[in-house]
Amino acid sequence: MKKSPFLFLLPLVFLAIGSFVMPIMALSLLSFLLLAVIFTVFVYKNFKQKQLLNKELEKLSIVASETDNGVLICGPNGEIEWANAGLTRLLGYTFEEMRERGKTVSELSFNPNIKSVIQKSIENKKSSTYQVLNITKAGKNLWTQSTLTPILDKAGNIKKLVVIDTDITDRKKIEKKLSRQNQELEKSHKNISILNEIGKEITSSLSIEKIIEKTYGNINKLMDADVFCIGIHNKLNNSIDFPGFLEKGKRFDSSYDLDDETRLPVLCFKKGSEILINDLQKEFKEYIPFIPSPKAGEHPESLIYLPLFSGEKIIGVINVESFKKNAYTTYHLNILKNMAVYVSIAIENAKLYENLEEKVEARTAELVKKKEEIEKTYNNIRILSEIGQQLTATLNFEELFSKLHENVNLLMDGETFGIRIYHPETNSVEIKYEYDKGIRQPSSFFSMDNDNNFSVWCIKNKKEIFLNDNQNEYKKYVDEIVLLDGIFPHSLMFCPMILKDQILGVITVQSYKKNMYTKQHLDILRTLANYTAIAFENALLYDNMEGEVKTRTKEIEKQKTLVEEKNQKITDSINYALRIQQAILPTEQMISSLLPDSFILFKPKAIVSGDFYWAHAIDKHQVLVAAVDCTGHGVPGAFMSIMGYNLLEQIVKEQKIHEPALILNELSKLVVDSLKQTNEVGSIKEGMDIALCKINYRDLELEYAGAHNALNYIREGVLTEIKADNRAIGITLANSTPFTNHKMELKKGDCLYIFSDGYADQKGGPNNKKFYYQSFRQLLLDTHSLSMEKQGQRLEEIIQEWKGEKEQIDDMLIIGLHI
Repeated sequence: MKKSPFLFLLPLVFLAIGSFVMPIMALSLLSFLLLAVIFTVFVYKNFKQKQLLNKELEKLSIVASETDNGVLICGPNGEIEWANAGLTRLLGYTFEEMRERGKTVSELSFNPNIKSVIQKSIENKKSSTYQVLNITKAGKNLWTQSTLTPILDKAGNIKKLVVIDTDITDRKKIEKKLSRQNQELEKSHKNISILNEIGKEITSSLSIEKIIEKTYGNINKLMDADVFCIGIHNKLNNSIDFPGFLEKGKRFDSSYDLDDETRLPVLCFKKGSEILINDLQKEFKEYIPFIPSPKAGEHPESLIYLPLFSGEKIIGVINVESFKKNAYTTYHLNILKNMAVYVSIAIENAKLYENLEEKVEARTAELVKKKEEIEKTYNNIRILSEIGQQLTATLNFEELFSKLHENVNLLMDGETFGIRIYHPETNSVEIKYEYDKGIRQPSSFFSMDNDNNFSVWCIKNKKEIFLNDNQNEYKKYVDEIVLLDGIFPHSLMFCPMILKDQILGVITVQSYKKNMYTKQHLDILRTLANYTAIAFENALLYDNMEGEVKTRTKEIEKQKTLVEEKNQKITDSINYALRIQQAILPTEQMISSLLPDSFILFKPKAIVSGDFYWAHAIDKHQVLVAAVDCTGHGVPGAFMSIMGYNLLEQIVKEQKIHEPALILNELSKLVVDSLKQTNEVGSIKEGMDIALCKINYRDLELEYAGAHNALNYIREGVLTEIKADNRAIGITLANSTPFTNHKMELKKGDCLYIFSDGYADQKGGPNNKKFYYQSFRQLLLDTHSLSMEKQGQRLEEIIQEWKGEKEQIDDMLIIGLHI
């Protein structure tokens, strides 16, 4: 039962009555009465506040009992006073069980950070929100978000603490899932970056082994790869070869026959499909009937095989293996697919490089061999020239003969070397000047009636004898071999010494070894025979030397005059051919009309050229223009250029064919027909390379077709090449393949360039090397902003500086057009 506050006034009533009764005491009690009134008012006011606070808490408890959230009411220092049913439902503990776990709200939490938050909230008298992982009575994890709110009186003191707990377990699960997804996204992004780096690194490698090493060094950043290997298709052996595959850092080699379909790499290659196994012992039957022994290394538990493609063609397989089960997922499969793209590009680059390297080595060896042959030929000519000067200048042949023998051995193997003199008056041959194995032989004679003697045959027939296997080839010249001194030579040459149709004798070199001489050696001996004949006659005519000299001088002058006349006729003919060639080329006026903003750099190697340019107006908006490089240069090239010009005119003007590819198809057919070309040995193989463009100035369209000669164009500072078909005009292995017609839109400001190979192939510079296409294209980029006229001038200046005093090695033709 509640007490009325008016009961506190009863003493005051009695005091008041007493004051009337005892007036004497009234004054002394007045002050006491005032204090009593003040005290009564203060007590009543506190009672009212407490009553209001209790009403608020009563309302809160009513609301708390109806909510699903947990509500905990605590004293000013956090001591637990009351908990609603919602908190019991959340945690599973009754209020009494909660009090047993902890007397205060801080003690209910085992997290020291949370205790600190609660303490600060009490100290600062401010609300706080925190998240707590609770263990329910049933042992389950429960995340709650708690809001602690201090309830203050008017003096600002904490009367109660109210804690409201909300179940956020589902939200935490969602957050955890999102966090995991974000981590996976970050991992995927990181893996893509790693893949890009790996791709850059391996595609720059030009060796299969380096590709494997670099990929193995990086792929373990992306997945478990105890084994990594790349298999390359070997067409010759019909196999998949794995050069230098890596297993736990160790290198092995292996190869699989493509007919052995019990092998996973063979199945992957043949079917062109992926293989993913995460438990080899259980899953192998999906692919092969049994597990064969490994070629090298150990059996894996998990593996992936993927085919490597170049375009639509399978060039090999890529493989990763792990000695753990369930090592790979679809995610890893996709990573390896991306890796396979880079590896395929790298392998193709490596193959191109290997082929290129082999070609360069072969070409270098060929050039070295040719260089050596040229140097040897030059040296031989020099020695021959010196011998000739000595022979033709001497009047004492005997003194010169030993020197001649020494020089001959510098040119060829001359174990036996001799000059045999024919004496028609005695019908005999004198062995007068002869060395055998370095020893001068005594003079001797033999009869011209001996038809089985090589010298006799040579003199009678006035022809050379050339044998590299005497024992098997002698019957070309004699019926039997007759040895003068019993020594048998296997290789031998005889050349008649003839002067003014008069045979003076023979010169011979012989070796006791087979296959010692070539046709070049025969040419050298023939030259020596001519020099020796002159020298020998000079010696015979020593008595009448002055008259003979005059006679020889006149003859030489006559020969010189004849040579000069012939040279002049040839030069006149070539100059006339030049006039004919110039007549068929488009005039400057025609070029400026058809191609208004252009230049043509045309530099023949000789007087006439195998390169030529051609242009034709289809209508007032469309123009055909071509840069043509015929086989050879000089007169042969000029003949081909005239034929090529006439055939182009016929195709375009008479047959009305205007598509570049169709023009080249018809041109190739007509060249084959005109030259009666076949694939037989001895058939004429000449043809031409060409770049042909059709330009529509009104619609800004371009069509192009090419035989070996590409089209290059520069747009906004970027040079692009449209490659030509890899075949020539005329008879080729691919002459049945039609030419490709390329189409593209033009833009104002585009610069187009078509050209022959003469500019890029020109040798020069400090090391006498080719200018090369790379330097040529860079030069086009560097000068394309100039006017077309100045571009042409600059290109000519630069190639002249490059060439210097060296010979121009081929015709040059460049056509530049500005749109």
